[in-house]
Amino acid sequence: MPEAVIVEAVRTPIGKRNGLLAGLHPAQILGAAQEELVKRAGIDPALVDEVVGGCVTQAGEQGSNVTRNAWLSQGLPFTTAATTVAAIPAAPARNFLRVMTASPPEVIPNRVPYRI
Repeated sequence: MPEAVIVEAVRTPIGKRNGLLAGLHPAQILGAAQEELVKRAGIDPALVDEVVGGCVTQAGEQGSNVTRNAWLSQGLPFTTAATTVAAIPAAPARNFLRVMTASPPEVIPNRVPYRI
């Protein structure tokens, strides 16, 4: 098995309730991070075999493989495989494959708040 290496890192933006990001679709937010990651790494997107993204709430706008939808929303190659994994709080740090994005794309105002 080939050795995994971190080539570049990009984080999705952190917003606040009903802030500027509230009107964006989660795929737009994650897609922008994916596109920037490829740009910073200086690689041809066609060389990316697989993209893995972590998402806490995989329902509604974030259901149906938000990682793939994000990748395609940026006009990146449809030949690249994409997987969304459950990223219950600390899980994004454990996700690894050939190329990955592990920043949750959640648009918090659209989620049911957790009750403590």
